[in-house]
Amino acid sequence: MPGPGSRNQNAEDLTSPYLIALQAEVKRLYSANTSLRVKACVEIGHIVYHGGETLDTALVADPRIIDGLLAIFTSERTQPIPVVVAALRTLNVMVRGSAALIESLDSRGLLAILLERISHVDDEVRIYTCSCLYLYMLRTIDRHAQHFATAEVQAHLRKAALDDWSSYQYNDAEELLKLFEIKYDPYLVSGCIQSRAMTQAAKAAGGQASPPPIESESDLRP
Repeated sequence: MPGPGSRNQNAEDLTSPYLIALQAEVKRLYSANTSLRVKACVEIGHIVYHGGETLDTALVADPRIIDGLLAIFTSERTQPIPVVVAALRTLNVMVRGSAALIESLDSRGLLAILLERISHVDDEVRIYTCSCLYLYMLRTIDRHAQHFATAEVQAHLRKAALDDWSSYQYNDAEELLKLFEIKYDPYLVSGCIQSRAMTQAAKAAGGQASPPPIESESDLRP
């Protein structure tokens, strides 16, 4: 399994097609149509993942894509949840990128954007925020560790760790708690997981819909 930051590093000869495809998504990203914006975020994530460091360099040199993604979070208008989740999933890919791309995201306030959303009312937003934040901190922990020393952030992470992570391979809220050595009750977290598993098993036995399958590793973690 590739580690954080591991992506296609040998894509230089394929950069032109990737760049062409990337530029084609710019208009859709700024569209007023929710479905088109979601599709744009998904495609951008795929392109960035496969494009390698050369594409990262292009993103930094022409930051319209980065600015468009971050504008989803900084806009004064409330954004549709599907768009927010799709943008978080794309950022999840970007934070695995080159040092230059990380610097570009950092300078544009990515940390503040993510910290603000670990307490979001929507659980899917919280989950994808924690996943992105965890991967991001693996790259930038030395410069940002102090932001996780506040009681407010720690309380939000403890609460997020109790969310329903059963459809995902990792509980990244709990991983953040471990990473920053924040005190929490691991038995409470595991108890929630076991309780949900029993509930899902009971529903399945009763003929109700079975739980969703675990997402592919590329959805949340490398």
